[in-house]
Amino acid sequence: MTAKEIHATLYNILPDISTELQQGQVGDPWILVLPANLIRVTQVLKNDLGMNYLACLSGIDYGTVLGVVYQFRSLTARFEIMIKTLIPRENPVLPSLTDFYPAAGWFEREAYDLVGIQFQGHPDLRRIMMPDDWVGHPLRKDYQPPAEYHGIPCDRPNPHQLLEQLKVAGQTEKATNPESNSTANNPAVNSQNQNLKSTTG
Repeated sequence: MTAKEIHATLYNILPDISTELQQGQVGDPWILVLPANLIRVTQVLKNDLGMNYLACLSGIDYGTVLGVVYQFRSLTARFEIMIKTLIPRENPVLPSLTDFYPAAGWFEREAYDLVGIQFQGHPDLRRIMMPDDWVGHPLRKDYQPPAEYHGIPCDRPNPHQLLEQLKVAGQTEKATNPESNSTANNPAVNSQNQNLKSTTG
């Protein structure tokens, strides 16, 4: 089934709820679902369309709102659909899908830990990557990392600055010591040449 066919099926089975088939400039099409309709849509996808596999669930910070992207698949019929739902930053709450897909338990914990989305009905909603007493959610766009954690500094060097420093250092080395790149002074090349001479006799 195509995304258009799946959307049409949802409309036929659930004519009273609003869903929108959308397509970005790149990537696959998706269906936008209101949070209040997520459970009913999930029931149709699994029970009526046989989408028996939740491949992925990701929490996303879009800036003004938060969102969750679900990737459902039918392993037997070999088709899939992406479902998106948006929630307010101030009260990011969605129903858990663990009753339909046990794997959602791990995905939802990650979205809670890193983005701060609450999943009502989750049997064990707690952090999965960060320590239990960590403050904040690292994948939020407004996240400010702490200066330290239990006395351990949390500041990290900027990797782009480090790469630039290494690049400048390498250029300086070439300018001040041109022979540093010469094969005559390269131990690895000299060793290979010596081995070649010994084998060719």
